[in-house]
Amino acid sequence: MSEGASKEIDKAHYYSSAYCSPIRLASYGYQIKEVCKTEPKHVLEIGIGTGIVADLLRRFDIDVTTFDIDEKLQPDVVGSVLDIDLQSESFDTVLCCEVLEHIPYSDFEKALREIYRVTRNHLIMTLPDKNRFYSITAKFPMMTRERRLVIECPFLFPKKHKYDGEHYWEIGKKGYSLGRICKSINNSGFTIISTYRMREISWHRMFVAHKSHIG
Repeated sequence: MSEGASKEIDKAHYYSSAYCSPIRLASYGYQIKEVCKTEPKHVLEIGIGTGIVADLLRRFDIDVTTFDIDEKLQPDVVGSVLDIDLQSESFDTVLCCEVLEHIPYSDFEKALREIYRVTRNHLIMTLPDKNRFYSITAKFPMMTRERRLVIECPFLFPKKHKYDGEHYWEIGKKGYSLGRICKSINNSGFTIISTYRMREISWHRMFVAHKSHIG
């Protein structure tokens, strides 16, 4: 399952300076951080993309299986996220970033239930968030880190989403509120631990969730 469940994307798309920009590499950093925090031994990455995240996780001695609908990207397993042909509870953590917006929202919960089935513990997922927001970052003497205040405006005249050949829907567009997306995640059996927008690539929203039966 690549960043394009509805249509295959040319492999060259991923290997360009435009795609592998500093802010996208920052997104990879968040993904790696959140996966490692779950202390997994076995990870399933849905959507191989550039392959950078899987390669780095393997350097941390994590066993990673890549899964994608596009065989040209050479994933370990070729298939659809709507029907993952892998054993139930095969992986400690499933990583699925910038993927599920490429399928119709009517299939969103079905895909999440398949992910729920194959993970033993956690789901790390990102989705595009187009909600308007305002960010203020400040650093003062004696502060070791910058402090950032984010004010989101989810009800400020959301625009209707137009399918562009890739994204069927996006958080913040009319009819796709953050609340609706969170409800779908919960309906699929997950409990959301945290969700946040990434500082460097603010249109990527991170979700960290676990199977509801976990402590």
